[in-house]
Amino acid sequence: MRELESCLYRRAEEKNLIMSLVVMVTVTLMVSNTGTMAHIPLSQPTPNTTDLQNLMQDYWHWKTQNFPQFTSEVGINDDTAGHLDSYSLAHLEQSKVKCEQLLSRAEKIDTTSLSPDDLVNLKIFKYDMTTFLENS
Repeated sequence: MRELESCLYRRAEEKNLIMSLVVMVTVTLMVSNTGTMAHIPLSQPTPNTTDLQNLMQDYWHWKTQNFPQFTSEVGINDDTAGHLDSYSLAHLEQSKVKCEQLLSRAEKIDTTSLSPDDLVNLKIFKYDMTTFLENS
């Protein structure tokens, strides 16, 4: 039993590391020094740009509330500070469901009117969600 628990813990740690690395690249591009989502003013935001911004904001909120170690790594000191990430099967399953929902929303965004930067952000986001789901 201890061997199984140890294996599950290592696998969860590896998945979290992969997810954190990819997300940190994406988030670094989108977060200001205050830890809130940076909004780049657009002359005429399109519905697709707004959908992408809303998706990223929802993801950021979920990530910072459910992964306290990540939250500390990006410099946010809130009520999650000092806590460790959960590697329980229930938490991993909840994360999987949330990533499926986020990926579904990302897949519905029409890319034809996105800026090149937004298109890159969306592709990185989809890759991140897909990688997490393939390894869960």
